[in-house]
Amino acid sequence: MKHLCYSKLCIIIFLLFNTLNLSASSLDKKSAMVYYGNDISWSLVGIHDYIIVQPEHIDTAAHGFKLYKKNLYAYVSIGEAEKGQSSFSEISKKWSIGKNKAWNSNVIDIGNKEYHKFLFKNVIDPLIKRGFKNFFWDTLDSYQIVAKTEKEKERMRQGLITLIKTFHQHYPNSKLILNRGFEVINDIHNIVEAVVIESLFWGISGEKLAYSKVSKEDRKWLMGQIKKLDSYKIPTIVVDYLPFSEKKKIKKTITSIEEIGAIPYIGDRDLMRFGYSSKNAVKREVLLFYDDTEFDGTENDDKVYSTAFHQLSMPLEYMGYIPVLKPISTWKYNLNDKERYAAAVIWLTGTYTVKQPKHFTKQIKSLYSSDIKLLILDSIEKDIHKTIFKLLGINTHELQTKQLGRLTYNKSYMGFEIDPFIPSDTQLYNCKNSKSLCQVRYGKKQSTLAAITPWGGYAFNGTIMTNIKKQDLWIANPFKLLRDTLKLEQIPIPDVTTENGKRLLFSHIDGDGIMNRAEWNPELFSGEVLYEKIFSQYAIPISVSIIEGETAPYGLYPKLSTQLENISKKIFALPNIEAATHTYTHPFYWGKVINDNLNPNYRLKVKNYNFSVNREINGSLNYINTKLEPKRKNSHMLFWSGDCLPLKSTLSYIYKNNFLQINGGDTMITSSNPWLSLIAPLGIKRGNYYQIFTGAQNENVYTNDWLGPFWGFKKVIQTFKLTNKPRRFKPIDVYYHLYSGSKRASLKALHSVYDWAISQDVMPIYTSEYIPKVMDYYDIAMAKDANRWVVSGTRSLKTLRIPKEYYVDFNSSVDIVGEKTYLKSRYIHLGTGEYQYFQLNKRKKEFSYLVDANGKIKNYNKDNNETLITLHSHIPLQMRIKLTKECSINVQPSADTKSVKDNIISFTYSSQKDANVTITCQ
Repeated sequence: MKHLCYSKLCIIIFLLFNTLNLSASSLDKKSAMVYYGNDISWSLVGIHDYIIVQPEHIDTAAHGFKLYKKNLYAYVSIGEAEKGQSSFSEISKKWSIGKNKAWNSNVIDIGNKEYHKFLFKNVIDPLIKRGFKNFFWDTLDSYQIVAKTEKEKERMRQGLITLIKTFHQHYPNSKLILNRGFEVINDIHNIVEAVVIESLFWGISGEKLAYSKVSKEDRKWLMGQIKKLDSYKIPTIVVDYLPFSEKKKIKKTITSIEEIGAIPYIGDRDLMRFGYSSKNAVKREVLLFYDDTEFDGTENDDKVYSTAFHQLSMPLEYMGYIPVLKPISTWKYNLNDKERYAAAVIWLTGTYTVKQPKHFTKQIKSLYSSDIKLLILDSIEKDIHKTIFKLLGINTHELQTKQLGRLTYNKSYMGFEIDPFIPSDTQLYNCKNSKSLCQVRYGKKQSTLAAITPWGGYAFNGTIMTNIKKQDLWIANPFKLLRDTLKLEQIPIPDVTTENGKRLLFSHIDGDGIMNRAEWNPELFSGEVLYEKIFSQYAIPISVSIIEGETAPYGLYPKLSTQLENISKKIFALPNIEAATHTYTHPFYWGKVINDNLNPNYRLKVKNYNFSVNREINGSLNYINTKLEPKRKNSHMLFWSGDCLPLKSTLSYIYKNNFLQINGGDTMITSSNPWLSLIAPLGIKRGNYYQIFTGAQNENVYTNDWLGPFWGFKKVIQTFKLTNKPRRFKPIDVYYHLYSGSKRASLKALHSVYDWAISQDVMPIYTSEYIPKVMDYYDIAMAKDANRWVVSGTRSLKTLRIPKEYYVDFNSSVDIVGEKTYLKSRYIHLGTGEYQYFQLNKRKKEFSYLVDANGKIKNYNKDNNETLITLHSHIPLQMRIKLTKECSINVQPSADTKSVKDNIISFTYSSQKDANVTITCQ
């Protein structure tokens, strides 16, 4: 997009809610984002109604793109061509009619019908095929630079009108935003979604692109154009330019633009940073730096094993934030980081800080000067990084004589799983203007080992974590330490553990060992035992995978193939079973896939097979869908095999083909090892894609790699309990292998686990329903204005968690169905809309709402005094409704049992899985 004289716009609209205090109704106003950078943050841009992007910089396979596709607009230059654009070399020279010297671009004959055909075939159509639906057209009036006569201008104008109308005819469901185009608006006003106008109050001028105030004459003319657009009821997006340091001017300009009824966007001169609009996205991303120099060339050379990821990701996710891992040796600060990241944590355990002290010092200085809150955990060598200590205001000196120290600490921050200890070194630390969290007193001298500081905080040796018998125990309370040092706001937390007040329950099975023989009857296969004793007996959703190389006639067991395929068909034919692949040859080490090839030593050795990722995944899914599954089903899900560490390239393949995937993570907290570090995060990001982790470990781990005791999987119940209380970290995920049907003890353990799981207060779902919830978690966007919130991106994730001392004001909320309190949290149930609006109060008011249900909400509509809720469950439906005195309720079909207690009505069905609820209030 071009400035007033056709200058290119690379805009982004992200509002720093904690910096700009906009009007009380800002959340109800439309907002826009134009971002032309190549590292988009979906959790920032997704809150906006109009998101304009440079399409070549957008990964259309990413979940965020699919989530917000409806509001995305792909930039297309219509009237000019530049050497940098992909189609430049294919543009005929005869279509070029002049130059825009300001941008060294060719002005194109927009009235040429051959160019129109080229534009659709070479630009628009490819973008449609990539996944884009809506478009932003720039440089519409560039022809005025070279057209000299009125006749020539009119020919061009008519050509532009024809082009816009042809676009609408070809793509009637696509929306179009124009940059200016005032001379054609009378002719095409009924097919334009919005119009962008640049520099109404503040613009850019001169060769140095200096910020400048727009003249009264130019503003008056533009106001006339806005008035014309208003008469056609076309939304106007006004783009102004200011340095981001001018916070007061930005606020005032946004207000001025809103007052004329337009949608504001304030960008900076370079237009590659996240700017400001009416709604301000909350920054949810937190930088976590890991030390890639500690990798030693072994199979553990993966950021999943880094201390930063392993210890910090889960606590941050529990608080609603998104960990963004960066390798410390290559990371460089850029200005956009300030607008993007809520905070940063440095916890390095390798040698980088010693080997590259100057580079490390530069990185710390960049973070410090950016005002990004910083938490430093045991990462600074006092002899090497004196400059850093001075910068941060930490005074250091040696304890001259050995003395016994007396340790004191703030118990709300320290002593979380084990008490802090006095480190063996004699270094003393003190930080000015800080709040001490743990200190050692040596006579009259004191050393502050952990503190909250003006720039964030630090925790040194003895105050973070310790290792006892190969188990990591937290000394610090990570939740409180992270929140208070980094000044992380208490936000509504997207929660994947719960839906409609019920803890989620799903079960998924890896396909290994379908051919194992039952120890009590060699004629029985393990898969057959599970079919009869588990899958047929527990009428809850269960997701079962197979390994094609084990069941197919061309696999490892050709003589058994007919029997194994028949068992698989019987399993997949059950109404409560969904199918998945555990691949074709069960790769053991996904990181060993090089150039789409994997050495046979790292997979099952199926004869005459040339490895490819496509054959492993899509090929095995085709085998399942065509050979084993009923036609009414269509599997599109992968359970990772082996080390469960796919490369970015393999995840890219998954996302581009719209497959779902799960496995990995090592959640195995038990009563004998009840440590937080044994609870894994939700997943890990590689490139633009997230690998989704399981909710708990499988029976192989609980049975010591299937060496025994074979009843060991019973201990997963301890894991389920400890991930539910005192905090609910995980859903219940009953995860095991098909070979568990081969042992009496393991089979009995499965019964114990399933019996316990279904006896809990749960909502059973399929694994394919859980995976998209986690994908949503990482891309959900939200904005705040006082105590009112708006959230977007909740396509599959349907729960927000808040502290229980807050209550939802249902009267002023949109698409909020209900709430339920569990322990110290309140779980908010979301409806089916694209946005949820709600207000949080400290005082409780009486409303009618859904307390809980074991089924999902298929439809929700609130119209004046009537509320309609449609529910569907995978098991017989149960629900509870809070009903105030002035309201009545009608449930269809009628429940088998109904009871009332404390104005809460319980409905229970013996077989019915669907119901419609109507609540009518006076």
